[in-house]
Amino acid sequence: MWSLLTRKCQVSLVMGAGLAGVHVLQVLYGLLSKPISTWGAVSLVATAIVGVGALLVDMLWPWLWSLSPALQRMTFPNLNGKWQGTVQPAPNPQTGRAVAPIEVEVEIRQGLLNTVITMQSRESTSYSTRSWLERFPERRCFRIWYSYSNDPQAQYRQRSSPHEGVGMLEMGADDLHTMTGRYYTDRRTTGDVSLKRVGLGRPRKLRLS
Repeated sequence: MWSLLTRKCQVSLVMGAGLAGVHVLQVLYGLLSKPISTWGAVSLVATAIVGVGALLVDMLWPWLWSLSPALQRMTFPNLNGKWQGTVQPAPNPQTGRAVAPIEVEVEIRQGLLNTVITMQSRESTSYSTRSWLERFPERRCFRIWYSYSNDPQAQYRQRSSPHEGVGMLEMGADDLHTMTGRYYTDRRTTGDVSLKRVGLGRPRKLRLS
């Protein structure tokens, strides 16, 4: 998410964290009974900036982001919440037989610096290990790519071993409550994904410039 912010917004966030850090330094300095060295002051400022900045981002960003369509237009839609849908594996490459769709529940936790995707089916759970976001104003859509690790339940491991994969989900700017995409695994299998938001209601449409 940070990489999608404009340079002006990045600078504003850094400066805001810096000013907050300086304020914390002034308060701490007033509480000290003895003067501190220049190097000590610099170290304290750096620590305060990082600590206070991280705290402010963690606390305020999700709230501001969820309430501001303009901020979502500038960065990426708010995906936080619960999603439900299906995973449709491609036909078995060895036999050519069709595979039944799999019902899944997905939880997305999205912040300024990271996006975490957890997908739960009846037989296994997938956890994202990395994610990256793309926006396409000319196509009026957003896309999230993520790598994941799948951990089947013990009773199903004879026919479904743990594996790694890469998934992609795409959302249109006019419909922010559905996503479709596909996945690829290191078992040389692939399939389609279709999700519908069930957690945070239906956000408004976004106007992309």
